[in-house]
Amino acid sequence: MNKNSLYMGLMISAILAVILYTSYGILNGNRELPYYSVSVIVEDSSNDRWNAFKEGLEQGASEHRIYLNIVSVTELSDVEEENAILQREVENGAQGVIIEMYDSEDTEGTLLELLGDTAAVLVGNGMESPQDAAFTVVSTDACEVGAAIANAASADYSGTDASGTIGILAGNQKKRSMQQRLQGFTDAIAESGLRVIWSLSEEEAADEGVFAEQMEQEEPDILIALENDALECAIDYLIENPDIHCGLYGEGRSEKTVYYLDKGLVSGMVVADEYSMGYQSVVQIAAQLEDHDDTVQTVTVEFLTVTPDQMYSEDTERILFPVI
Repeated sequence: MNKNSLYMGLMISAILAVILYTSYGILNGNRELPYYSVSVIVEDSSNDRWNAFKEGLEQGASEHRIYLNIVSVTELSDVEEENAILQREVENGAQGVIIEMYDSEDTEGTLLELLGDTAAVLVGNGMESPQDAAFTVVSTDACEVGAAIANAASADYSGTDASGTIGILAGNQKKRSMQQRLQGFTDAIAESGLRVIWSLSEEEAADEGVFAEQMEQEEPDILIALENDALECAIDYLIENPDIHCGLYGEGRSEKTVYYLDKGLVSGMVVADEYSMGYQSVVQIAAQLEDHDDTVQTVTVEFLTVTPDQMYSEDTERILFPVI
């Protein structure tokens, strides 16, 4: 064998060795970097009000090897229905769950029992039980959201001739976050001279016609809706009853609420940065799954108070119309 043939043989062997080593590294690298299955459970999950939240989820998932399963959920009737959905996802192999709890009270420890070793992040709403320290929560500051709604309403009605009466659609008061929003609102409105004449929880207003009957009996100058569904309900009522002229303020996120804010039917609206809420939820669940970090976190996301003439400012557009 001449020197050239020997040299070529060595070169080919070296190239093959590099290829084999690289292939082995890639294959083993893939085995060392698994994807994690995470189920997302939020009420009325197909509603467009979750669009920004889902965009944040997807961005976080693309950065953290998370496979997302947005569970199809309609309107929940009680916590038992939500627990049944959660149990099914855990039994089907979800390694983590991001969940908006329907009810904050869990004194019997049902949530921990259902989760077992499954990682969990609570979104939008914490728990009111001895388990408080057990879960990471990603949410706005609910008291500050309530206060912001009150401040928007009182600023517009300060010095007017209106009597300053308020009716409240308070949402699901089984959620700690909604209880805190209501408390934040009432505390902030107390010094304004405006007066709350009635307040209806989601459960109290569930019977057909209760809200309309309340409006007929005591029509307020200002209508307050503490969450998106309540705000949509108020919008529908005012559209159907054009002779009623009351200011409408609340918290919202859906295309419908944004549209009627733009049209001026909604005078002021608090909008949470739900893109960041979704993104941070994945970041926190990834820390538990990838790094085995069980440190409990409370992650507070920002919000803006938006009026019709502020909708297209740079800061507002960033939250109303997030772009990845």
